[in-house]
Amino acid sequence: GPVASEAAMSVDQQRFRDYIEPTLGTRKISVVSREMVSRLLSDMEAAGKAAATVNNVRALISGLFAKATEWGYAVENPVRGIKVRKTVKRDRFLHPHELPRFFAALAREPNETVRDYFLVALLTGARRSNVLGMRWDQVELAEGLWRIPRTKNGEPQNVTLSPEVILLLQGRARAAKEKARKTGEKQSPFVF
Repeated sequence: GPVASEAAMSVDQQRFRDYIEPTLGTRKISVVSREMVSRLLSDMEAAGKAAATVNNVRALISGLFAKATEWGYAVENPVRGIKVRKTVKRDRFLHPHELPRFFAALAREPNETVRDYFLVALLTGARRSNVLGMRWDQVELAEGLWRIPRTKNGEPQNVTLSPEVILLLQGRARAAKEKARKTGEKQSPFVF
């Protein structure tokens, strides 16, 4: 929406002011070279800027020169040929002091399926795709076992279900059977 695009624009304006304007801002578009852009990005890395920040500045320069080329102010985009920096995906874990707020927010989630999905994912540690693909014929509630027929590496996996997950799945199973009985439709093979 408009608010998101305004926020993105202000972030780009800040990046321009902080990183591009001090070195390239006083130069004519026609004299900005690949070497100048490469040096700017390398200097940012040397100053300890995150690869994601360097990549965002690279993308902003590229976008500016794409527009300049379209309008006839530049012949080519000096960013072409400059490699994107490798970024390290950061894991984010909830800290113990955040858990009560997280569970309180989850309990207020009005969509039961969403709430149950997050709880099963959290309490089993299974991959998102496996939880979304969970089928009733893979779950043995009496034994407390979920058999994933094929994981990411192609191997089957048995997941032991905690008492909390078993209770949650029993409730979902009852609700699914009741819905099928009321509507006369066949019960879905999927848990979610």
